[in-house]
Amino acid sequence: MDISIRVERRKIKNINMYIRPPYEEALVTAPIHMSEAVIRNFISDKTPWMEKNLKRLREKDKEAGSQGLKKPDEKLKAECARRLELLLPELIELWQKKLGVSLASYKLRVMKTCWGVCHCKKRTVTFNKLLGLKSPDLVEYIVVHELCHLTEPSHNKRFHDLMDKHLPDWRDRRKKLNSSDSSLLSC
Repeated sequence: MDISIRVERRKIKNINMYIRPPYEEALVTAPIHMSEAVIRNFISDKTPWMEKNLKRLREKDKEAGSQGLKKPDEKLKAECARRLELLLPELIELWQKKLGVSLASYKLRVMKTCWGVCHCKKRTVTFNKLLGLKSPDLVEYIVVHELCHLTEPSHNKRFHDLMDKHLPDWRDRRKKLNSSDSSLLSC
């Protein structure tokens, strides 16, 4: 395998693996007191997943490079933010009522690896500015996804049941969203 693996110990409950651009290193975050043997087994178990996704992500990067795609400039970021500022307040208000949750605030920033991040304890969400390039139904999917995290922080059965109940076609929307730019994986 042509990727290095960096292990960081953190004050967390679960072990995780991440592959982020430029796809030269995988990051494994592990609880502080987890044994080396458990970490090695985790890495060994995740190697097929890592190889499959690494290959796919590198191919997509090559395709994007051959098509002359560039990083978003400031003008594009500003236009995306403007579009989201028109769309998000209405969607957030609608879905807060439907889901019975309340969001303290949200912010926008360009992110390389996900479309949105929910900070459950603070009851805030950060949305990727580049969502402004997507259709309103895909933005709605991310809003619902992140607001569902206020009820269920992890991607477990309860979370999926919430998504199924309130947005039955969420899997199709996720597929459409991520197929249009697979350098970003849904968080």
